[in-house]
Amino acid sequence: MVLVLRYLVPGTKAKKTYDFKSVGKLQSKFDQEQQEFVAQTPIGILTPVSFNSYGGSLFQMSHSLEDQIRDNLKNLLSTNHGERMMLTDFGANLKELAYDLTSEDVISEAIFRISTAVGKYMPFVSLETLEPSTSAGEDGVSIISTIRVGYSVPIAGAKNQFVEVSMVVTS
Repeated sequence: MVLVLRYLVPGTKAKKTYDFKSVGKLQSKFDQEQQEFVAQTPIGILTPVSFNSYGGSLFQMSHSLEDQIRDNLKNLLSTNHGERMMLTDFGANLKELAYDLTSEDVISEAIFRISTAVGKYMPFVSLETLEPSTSAGEDGVSIISTIRVGYSVPIAGAKNQFVEVSMVVTS
């Protein structure tokens, strides 16, 4: 391939000028993406709440049952008693346990609290595994406690699912 550069003589005009600002997606490609996106029926709003850039709805939505269940379970595990208005016992109440997730007694209590909350608010979820871990925060003072919960949802056909919740504890 040979590249030939031609310079215009001052005062002459190029054949046609293109503006880079007008370049975008082809209308057919844009219409196809919009159809695929709109064809999916939204199930619920994903958290953290963020605006939708595609249109069709104001916020980012979940379009699969597995994603919505994962989001709901994450919110259940992240919530402490008293944080949800009108449902004061909603949540797994794990924050007070986050500082010492290395002790067997504390891990047993976390398992009990998680299974109680899931049994009450999401009984269709089958809990399978719990993997606790702790690490030092970047500031050197805080501790980050992470709980990874393995679960399945038999009625939705979802197997080997995981949700991870991290809690920052400062002294």
